Amino acid sequence: SSSAASDVYKRQQQPNGQKLILHPGGTEQRRLAILAQPQVQLMMSQIAREQNIEKAAIEGRAAKILRGIGDNLNHRDMAILGGVIRRAFKALYNRININDQALDVLFKATRNPRTAVVVIPAHRSYVDFLVLSYLMSTLGFAPPHICAGDDFLRLGKIADLMRGSGAFFMRRSFRGDRLYSGLFKEYVRHLARDAQTIEFFIEGLRSRTQKTIAPKLGILKMITDAFFEKQEEIDDVLFVPIGLSYERLLEANIYADELMGIPKPKETVANLLKSSSILKDNYGALNIHFGEPISLAEYSKNPFLAPEGYEPLDKSEQQKQQKMTAPPPKGGASGTSTAGPSGSYTPPRALTSVAWRITYELQRSIVVTPTALLAATLMSSFDHTLLRSDGVPLSQVASHVEWLRSTILHRGGKMCRHFSVMDSSEIVSYAIQMVTPRVSLTSNSRIMMDSQLTTKVVLGNYANQLIHVFQDESIICAAAFGFGKEISLGGGGGGGNGSGSGDLEDKVMKVDGATSGHVPAATSDFVISQGDLRNRTALLRSLLSNELPNFQATSPISFDSWFNTSVKTLNEDKAIIHAPLSDADDEEIRVRLTTLTSFTAHQVFPYIESLFITAAAAMAFIAPLGPTRVTDVNLAKIAHTGAIELHKIGLTDFAQCCSKENIKNSIAKFVEMGLLHKELSPVPTYSIRKASQDVLWSITRDLNSFRWHTARMEDVEKAIHVLKSMVRDCLLYTSDAADEEDSVDLGGRRIIKKKKKTNR
Repeated sequence: SSSAASDVYKRQQQPNGQKLILHPGGTEQRRLAILAQPQVQLMMSQIAREQNIEKAAIEGRAAKILRGIGDNLNHRDMAILGGVIRRAFKALYNRININDQALDVLFKATRNPRTAVVVIPAHRSYVDFLVLSYLMSTLGFAPPHICAGDDFLRLGKIADLMRGSGAFFMRRSFRGDRLYSGLFKEYVRHLARDAQTIEFFIEGLRSRTQKTIAPKLGILKMITDAFFEKQEEIDDVLFVPIGLSYERLLEANIYADELMGIPKPKETVANLLKSSSILKDNYGALNIHFGEPISLAEYSKNPFLAPEGYEPLDKSEQQKQQKMTAPPPKGGASGTSTAGPSGSYTPPRALTSVAWRITYELQRSIVVTPTALLAATLMSSFDHTLLRSDGVPLSQVASHVEWLRSTILHRGGKMCRHFSVMDSSEIVSYAIQMVTPRVSLTSNSRIMMDSQLTTKVVLGNYANQLIHVFQDESIICAAAFGFGKEISLGGGGGGGNGSGSGDLEDKVMKVDGATSGHVPAATSDFVISQGDLRNRTALLRSLLSNELPNFQATSPISFDSWFNTSVKTLNEDKAIIHAPLSDADDEEIRVRLTTLTSFTAHQVFPYIESLFITAAAAMAFIAPLGPTRVTDVNLAKIAHTGAIELHKIGLTDFAQCCSKENIKNSIAKFVEMGLLHKELSPVPTYSIRKASQDVLWSITRDLNSFRWHTARMEDVEKAIHVLKSMVRDCLLYTSDAADEEDSVDLGGRRIIKKKKKTNR
């Protein structure tokens, strides 16, 4: 019961009645042990010589740095902060749902004294920092040492309570401070070598879009280095992926504003007090799902381990990936060589494989909420104009939600047991409470959506809770519909070698007269050769790899295995009417346009549209004569503001394509592909070389084709025309003031800042 759990937490007891044993990380003993490390002593001696000062001064600075980093885990601060958290959670949430296996996972992972346990939650909210410490203490486990950004230190006494509850603090950047970098890495390695439970967020920042972000390797490498450096002291490191999902997110509106260009508020006591009003609202349930631990020892033996159901890369592909993997930092090496605080002991391929697997399992651990079911249905299956004007009957939305729920459960998606059996009309009514007033239910049982652009962004973000369930097949469907030959079925019947689109489609109520965003009936097949489909899916996977981390180049799954498994899944769903019988490139595949395949393809369209707009924006900058150069800030701003304009005039369907984060990821992808070339400059600048322009034009046209539901060739020229006019209006080529990014406006004109008067 909740009262029994809170009583355990207040007394901070293990299930056997004994007091929780705490191991603070920032003790004087640990500081001395870190400073005594030979590599740390060598580093301090080098810095002292370089700066021509006494080594004792560097040692004093190092001790101060470690005190600023280290946690002070203790029972008193845990009790105080735990009481605050408990009252806040009771005010915010109806319940906290935890999977049945959570206790077994934690017990098995923590019972080996020579195994370090690293809990890695999905990062969606500031609540993430608090929930696991509270939960683990309630279940009778010592709370983890939590890696937190030093911006929390602005919270004053609250930061002190966080430090006393296990938080250790990290600067956002180590650049330019070799002493801090070396000491922080050594602090983390000492926690791991002492088999302490550590918590960090592999995504780095909170995901504003609610989908899993590509992994950041910094903290992970510090932990893996501890294992590879001292395997005689530590047997294994177990990474426990933990899915966190919210029926209503505290920051949902703030995230939508940020993605549309409004800066986030700073973490200050004043802002914290202002936000206390949120305690009066209802935020539904918080879902926590503990996944199966991932063993670093296993990856040390075989860094190319693939998930169950997939074949790993073959030897030639493994060798290719080995060459692609970044070498260890200068001064370090892989394997068992010695390295200093700035070096590396972890084989690069083991590091990237473990990071990929953690994010893969994080996605699989996400619990899909009723809010996500409603949001995905409204965004992908109904006419938005109709939703804003007359509304859609509750029964029609409930019918689609029922179909979607069944589809997700059939595909192995996670869902709270309570909602997996609830009547679909009740699910919709409940979900509307989580997104009101953006979505409302009228007295005559019609669902309405307001006209704000940010409403589409908020709903699109909630829908991303389930994107991992469909992302593999969405690539196949988008490629087939974009580049296959359409064959009409003449009213939705027969055609090809199949007799229908399966039982799933029959459960859906169609919306008559719907246009953009509508899931159509099965009226067409799309025929494409297997070779063409493979090439198109390979291209789209690569283009979307910054948005969907499963498709990153470090994936240990062979492309053939991924492709065959995805086609097989669609074939089992009766979405592929003619599956290939051989590996011949010219053999045809027939993909049927059904409720399932259309909905599936829709899940990646917002990100395809972002790529399309960013590519068109780059094309708009191309000068008729001479080289083309554009600053990063100007390209990003034109793409972002242009995306909003193109959405307003109906050239794009999804408001999420305007997201600044999507635009940033798209630019990074084009840099990675060599279409934009980074240049040395006072500000980040790209050149678009003549040789890249034809490729960029081809990619832009391909991206438009991937937007099969609205794709027309004239859309490419129209988009570039709109963006070119914005470039001209901003006078981007005539400015001579682009020497400092923060002193230049959108048009590159210098901003004159008045100096503040100082009293002498």
